Amino acid sequence: MAITFKPSSDKQKYLVGSPPNIDVIKDCAWAIFDGNSIAAKEVPYARLIEWQPIGDQFATRAKKFIAQKDGISEGMDSYKDTYSAKKTGNTYTFPYFTQEMRSKSNNWTEDRSIADIATGARGVIANAGGKARSSQSIIAKIAGGVMGIGNAIAERGINYATGSTLGVEWPKIWQGTNTGATYTFDFFLHNTVSEEQTASNWALTYMLSYNNSYNRRSLILQDAPVVYQVFVPGVRYSPISSMKDLKINMIGQMRNMSNMKSFGLPSSVIIPESYHVIITMEDLFVESRQMMELVTQGSAATNVTVFAPQ
Repeated sequence: MAITFKPSSDKQKYLVGSPPNIDVIKDCAWAIFDGNSIAAKEVPYARLIEWQPIGDQFATRAKKFIAQKDGISEGMDSYKDTYSAKKTGNTYTFPYFTQEMRSKSNNWTEDRSIADIATGARGVIANAGGKARSSQSIIAKIAGGVMGIGNAIAERGINYATGSTLGVEWPKIWQGTNTGATYTFDFFLHNTVSEEQTASNWALTYMLSYNNSYNRRSLILQDAPVVYQVFVPGVRYSPISSMKDLKINMIGQMRNMSNMKSFGLPSSVIIPESYHVIITMEDLFVESRQMMELVTQGSAATNVTVFAPQ
């Protein structure tokens, strides 16, 4: 099926594909087999549902925090309505042959906050009345315990000649991360099959490039590029991701073609033997256990969004 596009009627001016459900595996010349063959049905894929961010995202988050009961939501509800966006109508199905299934990293750092508390508490207690100084409160114990370590060592004496040195073993706490997963996949679009297929390939690469550019409304107003829900069966589900990097390379011999206008292309366009499309996605949320649970729900996971109703 030929791929074309048309401008939306919205102020954001993103492009809407025709058909809106663009299936590269079935509809594009990216491999030597027929798109309707059994082999095509077994191709691993990534499905991207496209959304256009709208409005002030800070205001959206502020409303979310205010609306939470006691400031707390549970599970996936904690992500609900955190972004303001609307569907462009475009859904993409791409071949997915990346080798990395998942990568995790955790950051644990020394927790010295107890020493900071003790330092501040020591001053407060020293300047307070006798009752406070003799208090057996927790904060007094912290101050006395931590700040007394140095005095105890000095009183008992340490034989530095034996090679012993002073070293405190601080407990470590999990710091988390604010960086979502990134992953890259790629595929080729061959322009040696037919003029119609060549036009479809060009339309797809142009639409991806266009929608992943920002929209300049005026000197001070702009719209963000599109974002995506990403679903890779049995591998990952992300409720919101950006196309962090999009590269489209022209491979093989190239020709300047001027007979493609009837297919919707410019009056003159350089066409290579194939396009090499390389896409790097970045999840805008760090993958949590709740998101991993959605991986087991199959395509039903795409019904879960983080976007506020418009």
